[in-house]
Amino acid sequence: MNIEEGQVAVVTGAASGIGLALSRALGRLGVIVVMADVEAGTLIAAAKTLDGEGIRTRPVVTDVSSWPSVQHLAEVVTMEVGPVDLLCNNAGVVGPWAPTWEQDLANWRWVLGVNLDGVVHGLRAFLPRMVARGAGQVVNVASRGGVTPLPGNAVYAASKHAVVGLTESLREELGRIGSAVGVTLVLPGLVATNISESDRNRPKGLRVAAPPASDGWRPSRGSPSIDANAVARSILEAVQNDLPVIAPAADVMGTPAGGAR
Repeated sequence: MNIEEGQVAVVTGAASGIGLALSRALGRLGVIVVMADVEAGTLIAAAKTLDGEGIRTRPVVTDVSSWPSVQHLAEVVTMEVGPVDLLCNNAGVVGPWAPTWEQDLANWRWVLGVNLDGVVHGLRAFLPRMVARGAGQVVNVASRGGVTPLPGNAVYAASKHAVVGLTESLREELGRIGSAVGVTLVLPGLVATNISESDRNRPKGLRVAAPPASDGWRPSRGSPSIDANAVARSILEAVQNDLPVIAPAADVMGTPAGGAR
């Protein structure tokens, strides 16, 4: 898909991290960016910053785990912005680190609600019109943890494994009907974002105490990470080159589009 000025992109988890970097990168190409995030204050501040850089944005406070909230997002986009050319399902959270048998059920509900249901809701809200128009691109941000074991956070790994399976199945489905809508799966390695502070956005009804073994299962802080802006650039290259899968990571960013097919 060619990314062109005047197109419309919806980016979830847009207030920080990969979502913010992607919003900025798209905006610099003249794309109108609908920024969706559950963190209202941070979202509005981020949108104002991008507006000050000459980027056209429309922030919409959205809880991707809630279908009514995503429906509202879609209504705002339809009524105020226009047809969506690029859907970026990026919002994600990570819960406490602990072995599977110590993970609270509330933690499972929250992580799966954001990481998996958020993608499902985004697709249900926007993909039918993209298919009807016969144009556009879907970008689903999963994780390296979605294709490899992640001891200590099977909750997160399971959610991202599901996004991988969903995305690969979606691509095959669109191919079967001859749709021109493209699909790109993103499998980042460790990215320098504030996802480790996800609990700041955990709903009150799903709050849990950190399991006692959490500190012992947390990965080393010395692990190499990649800058969110580099991930955003690799995503744009992947979209423009119709790459089905990319795996941005600190050790592979020198390759085209930051990953492999």
